[in-house]
Amino acid sequence: MGERCVVLVSNSNYFQKALTTIYMLRTIGNYSGSIVLITDNNSILHNSDHNIIKSLSVTIKTFENIDLSYVLVKINGTPFKQTIDRRELTKTFQWHKLHIFDTFFKQWKYILYIDAGMNIYKEVEPFWDIIQNYDNNVLLAHSDTYPEFKNNYKNQFEQLSYPEIFQELENLVDLSCDNFQTTMLLFNSDIIKESTKNDLIFYMNKFPISKTNEQGIMNVYFNGIMKIWEPLPTYWDNTFTYDFWNRGTFQPTKYIMTKYTR
Repeated sequence: MGERCVVLVSNSNYFQKALTTIYMLRTIGNYSGSIVLITDNNSILHNSDHNIIKSLSVTIKTFENIDLSYVLVKINGTPFKQTIDRRELTKTFQWHKLHIFDTFFKQWKYILYIDAGMNIYKEVEPFWDIIQNYDNNVLLAHSDTYPEFKNNYKNQFEQLSYPEIFQELENLVDLSCDNFQTTMLLFNSDIIKESTKNDLIFYMNKFPISKTNEQGIMNVYFNGIMKIWEPLPTYWDNTFTYDFWNRGTFQPTKYIMTKYTR
């Protein structure tokens, strides 16, 4: 078993963002361990991209596309009356994040997933220190409601178009609690069981009403059913770890990484 692996997910539309993040990870982040870029067979790397991938020692891992036929038939037949940005139809590649929980990744002990386009400002070593201070059966991720902690993620699911499905979901899990983003995930690979990815796909089809695609379903599973999610510490060893963007008067360089800058 290897010790550490950083995972990104990208199709051809986001390869340049992914490569920029990987370059920052290798240089600014001072990370020399394994990196895996998940993509699909339909995404074609240009020769120049192949050269960059080789120079940055990145493993390309392709998976079969997750079967979204049932989900898309449902949504196209009865469109969401409330939507974030139509991503349930236009950003379906986000479902490839479910592959992060494929048993392929059990060959490493610790997994750090980061979105393509992530901005890195400091060494990423503290993330590995953080996960070693938690139980093996914990998924760490940034609270989606930080710093307000609204304790409600009902709005991540379409209620108006599918009241019966929503009611079934609400009967299954508590939706009136804090929840996490899937922009970054940190965990011990012990949480990956033989059934984990298939379980996620099962709930994707059972509740095809997630307005945030994989984020809603990952919360249903890891937060509501398995109850293994814990908020990533926002401050560790005298530095800010991660936030969706820099807050208040803080410059981005106060953080190890941010998704966006303000």
